[in-house]
Amino acid sequence: MPPIINFKICDNSEDCKAIAKCSRGVFGWDKRRKTLTVNHKKCNGCGDCVNFCPVKAIRFGTTEDELKKIEQEIKRDSRTLTELFIDRYGAMPVDDAHVYELTPDRLKKRINVQRPVIIEFNRKETIACLFKSVPIADIQEQFHPDATYAKFFITKEEMPKYKVTKTPCLRFYYKNDLLGTIDDYFEKDYKYTYLDQIYKLGRKIK
Repeated sequence: MPPIINFKICDNSEDCKAIAKCSRGVFGWDKRRKTLTVNHKKCNGCGDCVNFCPVKAIRFGTTEDELKKIEQEIKRDSRTLTELFIDRYGAMPVDDAHVYELTPDRLKKRINVQRPVIIEFNRKETIACLFKSVPIADIQEQFHPDATYAKFFITKEEMPKYKVTKTPCLRFYYKNDLLGTIDDYFEKDYKYTYLDQIYKLGRKIK
């Protein structure tokens, strides 16, 4: 069975990892039409391609029924390509303006300000799929309209130094005081449960 690309969320790039990683050359790039192509005849049905795409735009079915189900799911998918370019908690940043090199002095300076601050500690090994996590803007809005957000990447060895037990991790500060912590990333299905917790933390600000 051939793989299917969900172009609603695919950036349709010539640099697609599937082109380079598929040993059978199933995926290609049409220079004239400027689009990804799938050569069904070359596909041996291994299904490894689903792991090549960081946003899971490549789908694979092993039977005709599975393919039909996937096609229907793609039709109903309300997501759009613009969602790829929204910064999210727990995901690789789209805009590096949120990312800071972590040093004790830089962290201290970041939280010791007269406004609400949200700090995300993360390890690159625990980066989540973009579509599995929640936009940073939603977190900021629930905590405080004036809140700033900073991502700090740490190594596994640095976690005890910063008292981080699990990554990703969110910490909420105001005037150098820690108001609360949320460990691990939260998926869209549980978005409002966590945003409610964040809203309550924001109410501690006086």
